[in-house]
Amino acid sequence: MLIIDVPFAPTRPGAWSVAVGRRRNLDFATRQSAVEFAAAEAERLKRTERTNVVINIEGADGVWRAFRNTLESVV
Repeated sequence: MLIIDVPFAPTRPGAWSVAVGRRRNLDFATRQSAVEFAAAEAERLKRTERTNVVINIEGADGVWRAFRNTLESVV
């Protein structure tokens, strides 16, 4: 299983850092762009590598929530 993390707040002004497993971090100009990338990357990995992917998105309340590649809640 691979985990993609999308934080609520930028890691620095104008840069949301998305962690894709332990392999890499990518920066995006907006949180929306980061979430869109996470969903697309999760779908690609599921299709090409047959890997289960969970997208963890941090909410404004500081709680991390898990989603599938379709952005449906895991819970």
